[in-house]
Amino acid sequence: MSIVRKASFDDAREIAEIDAAVWKSTYKKLLPDKILNARKADEKRILDWQRRINDDKYTLFVYDDDGIAGYLWAGPARDDIGIAYEIYALYVKGDRQRQGIGRALFTAYQAQINYAPHYLYMLEGNISAARFYESMGGKNIQRHNRRMEYSGYYISEVFYVFVPEL
Repeated sequence: MSIVRKASFDDAREIAEIDAAVWKSTYKKLLPDKILNARKADEKRILDWQRRINDDKYTLFVYDDDGIAGYLWAGPARDDIGIAYEIYALYVKGDRQRQGIGRALFTAYQAQINYAPHYLYMLEGNISAARFYESMGGKNIQRHNRRMEYSGYYISEVFYVFVPEL
């Protein structure tokens, strides 16, 4: 049976594996190989996910259907822009995309925060993610788009805000 549920401590390895695999496939033409090759489901990254799962300030949902097919990680906003919630990551295994998993994770999170406004940043050039976020009601607010340093490279991120209607 397919369900969206809170992540458990034991899910950390699968989450780390999804994270690394999705980065390597989705960002292949958007990020340098050096960054992608460094993204691994190693013990350090697994421990990072275990800490996040155990930290009450974060929400970590997984889509479970006899194994984790995707996850959503969110929490308090990291920017002072008058919006309390931020989605940090939403990743679905490549062979499971376009099956409603991202939508299920996204709507579960919106329900958890009582449909309060929230936002996220996505890597510029990720066209399929942009289409998905727009289909979920996201609006790009260009003044919040940003260029930042990541692992010695400059990347551009696109800002999407969600103000769900009840």
